[in-house]
Parts: sequence; C-alpha cells; structure tokens
Amino acid sequence: MKKTLETLIEQSLNSLYTNDKDLLERRVSERDLSHRFAHYFEIYMQETDLATYNVDVEYNRDGHGIKQVNGQMVYPDFILHKRGSNDFNILIITRWLN
Repeated sequence: MKKTLETLIEQSLNSLYTNDKDLLERRVSERDLSHRFAHYFEIYMQETDLATYNVDVEYNRDGHGIKQVNGQMVYPDFILHKRGSNDFNILIITRWLN
C-alpha cells in the first residue's frame, strides 16, 4: 500500500503543478490547492485497490464525533479514509502547503 500511496501522491502533485500552475503562482489558499490535489488523487485512485475509500478535504467528523488519530483530534487538509469511522484512516495530510 505504501508504494501505491507514494505513486498516487506523485501523480496528483504532478497534475496539480501541470494543470493548476496559475493557482500556485497566485498563491491561492491552502483549501483551494487541497481541493485540486484531492480531485486528481480521486481520479488516479480509481485504478487501485483504494477505490472504495473516500477522499475529503477539511474533514473533521467521525459519525457524530470528531475525527481522531492516536487519540488526538485532527482537522486534515486532505484525508483518505472510510467515512464514519476512525478505523480506516489511510492517509492524512495537514499543513502541507506553507
């Protein structure tokens, strides 16, 4: 799974840099860039064994509670997970664009 995630991240970043260079040059908000990254990630992940997972940005819910990792509340810029559970948090990215 690690290699698959690395490949998906690389493909998504390449698409972001290629297709949305104007957003990077204008220094738009992290939310905007996270959304575009997630868009590309979702496209590429459909061809992998991760296709049944959800991709969300600015996501902090776990059913009725707050999303947690290792007992800590998180508010990720990007998350690959199964909604409604803390048991399937595969990839969480926070503060990735400074």
